[in-house]
Amino acid sequence: MDSRLLLVPAVLLAACGASSKVAGVVPIDPGFDWWCGDVPCAWTVEEGSVRRVATWHERDYGVELVGAPVVLYQDVELANPSCLRFVLVANVAEDAQVSVEVDAGIDGVIDETVPLPSAAWQPLTLMASRTVAPGPVRYVLRKVGPGSAVLADIVVDARGCP
Repeated sequence: MDSRLLLVPAVLLAACGASSKVAGVVPIDPGFDWWCGDVPCAWTVEEGSVRRVATWHERDYGVELVGAPVVLYQDVELANPSCLRFVLVANVAEDAQVSVEVDAGIDGVIDETVPLPSAAWQPLTLMASRTVAPGPVRYVLRKVGPGSAVLADIVVDARGCP
């Protein structure tokens, strides 16, 4: 059997929401490239709706947070205690009111909220103020304002924090 065929189930599991143990860079599919129907495969839409849209280039896709409120999340498992640095590219209107939230332990309590500033396709780096213990973590993207918000990339870097 061709060994490349064994890679396909692993990629599909990762793309369609299987959690993974990560020591450094999370979440899975930070560029919103994999879609399962009308939602990004690696994310769960809890409230509101999202849409796949072109970003600064017609073949580079991102996720538009449509209307308000919109809540989508992704669960991961951190292997080591980590501080969190969010590195993202977004087009966020001033009145969109978008934030990244961290629920360490996935207990339903938001431990950290990091608001996204308005930006027009600029790279942004935002730091969480606390260190997260090893174990399950939920990353939540929340939009509460009426303005436009499109995210092209979001990487949570837990390796190089000061």
